[in-house]
Amino acid sequence: MACHPEEVHHSIYFDEKDIRIHLHLDGTTSYIPTRKATEADLDPNYKYPDLAPDTEDWNPHDATFGDQEKSMLDFQGHLVPRREGK
Repeated sequence: MACHPEEVHHSIYFDEKDIRIHLHLDGTTSYIPTRKATEADLDPNYKYPDLAPDTEDWNPHDATFGDQEKSMLDFQGHLVPRREGK
C-alpha cells in the first residue's frame, strides 16, 4: 500500500488519449465497473482505448496470468528486478 495514496496508485492511464480510468475494489480484487455501450455513448470519430487483449482466444480465468505475476515477486511480494540479458 502507498503511504500517501494518489490517483496514480489505483487507476489505469492511457497517455495517448490522456484518459485515466479509476479502479474500484471488491475485497482485494480491483475492477472497472462496465456496461454495454449504447448508440448514444459511441462517437464514430473517437478512437476509444482498447481494454481487451488483441486475440480471439483470451481466457480471463486462465491461471497462467497469476502464475506469471507470482514469478515476478519475491517471498515478501516485492517486484524482483529483471536480470540483464532477459
